[in-house]
Amino acid sequence: MKTFQIEGINKAEFMELLKLTFYDFIPQIKKELQSDEEELLNIKDTCRLLNKTRATIYNYIKKEIKPFDKPLRRGGSIYFKKSEILCYQENN
Repeated sequence: MKTFQIEGINKAEFMELLKLTFYDFIPQIKKELQSDEEELLNIKDTCRLLNKTRATIYNYIKKEIKPFDKPLRRGGSIYFKKSEILCYQENN
């Protein structure tokens, strides 16, 4: 592993600089990674699309109501396949 030294900045300041620098790119990177996959909706977008509250969506998950019975979990977040949510919306 290579190491390098930047004068005038400590490790915490460097880490904060990296975070601030790359923070704006994270959503773009996520979007590009998902472009080859089916579009996913997070809880907030699912609530907005279905005009339901977060509590309702979490109750659907708990009661295993399709398509909420098998949410995708990535990095502590919950996602649903947009196509399945749209199908649910059409049928309810």
